[in-house]
Amino acid sequence: MNSFWRAVLVGTLLGCLVGIVHAETGREAWLRYAPLSDTERAKYMSLPASLVPVGDSEIVRTAQQELVRGFRRMMGRALREEKAFPQESAFVLGTLENVRALIPSMHPLRQLSADGYWLTTAKVKGHDAIVITGANERGVLYGVFAFLSKVARNQPIASLNEIQQIGRA
Repeated sequence: MNSFWRAVLVGTLLGCLVGIVHAETGREAWLRYAPLSDTERAKYMSLPASLVPVGDSEIVRTAQQELVRGFRRMMGRALREEKAFPQESAFVLGTLENVRALIPSMHPLRQLSADGYWLTTAKVKGHDAIVITGANERGVLYGVFAFLSKVARNQPIASLNEIQQIGRA
């Protein structure tokens, strides 16, 4: 085999290897938020376009950023981040204590554990809200991950009312 064909063979093999390595590093693992198919995306088009964080902590801001990032990657839509509840449906994020300031009727059927979260729906100022709340800020973040996981797995969220206990009660 002459050096030209050897170089072509080595170049081709390296090109294939680079393509394989670049395809999926696993770096983002389950947080990659792969885009949904058109059929799957159509199921979630009625989701709110606005996001209202309640409270101001670094972890709630991280939960807010994660919801925005996941929504953009999976749905191809950007969420508008609001300071107050808009005159339309919205996501509401915050600890249960802080969310109750906006929605006084928020009472889970059972007490949330230390890092537990509650995914539910509510009416706020006559508009629908998807509420992601937790006993503490970590619970809010865990709730965001759980919600995004439901969307990524194409699970129904129309009648959302899920409590997940994490940590000590």
